[in-house]
Amino acid sequence: MKRLRLGIIILFAGGLLALCVFLLLAHLRASIGYGVSACYTQMPADDKALEEWLKAQPMVVPSTVHIGRKGDELYILFMRSEPICPRPPFPKLADECASLGYGPPSEWKDVAGEISF
Repeated sequence: MKRLRLGIIILFAGGLLALCVFLLLAHLRASIGYGVSACYTQMPADDKALEEWLKAQPMVVPSTVHIGRKGDELYILFMRSEPICPRPPFPKLADECASLGYGPPSEWKDVAGEISF
């Protein structure tokens, strides 16, 4: 009987601890920086509309949005303040770029190293 009671207490304590960890992770936020690029041969005259759209996206820190070009390569740098768990979806850059006249469609990739534009 004592073993059963001890087992129930351990199970309850473990479940309570797991719930606390989950709630903590769901409410803790992390500032995560992103650097991505895509190749477009057709682009609007400037990137202001794309910049404003990205600044308005959930969890994006507006003051950290930077967009630049090097030839046909479009670079975007920004930070998001997002929950650690679960990870929210990434902004749909390809869809927005297509609607703003960037083309032809291109795959976005992570940028490694320093970027200057």
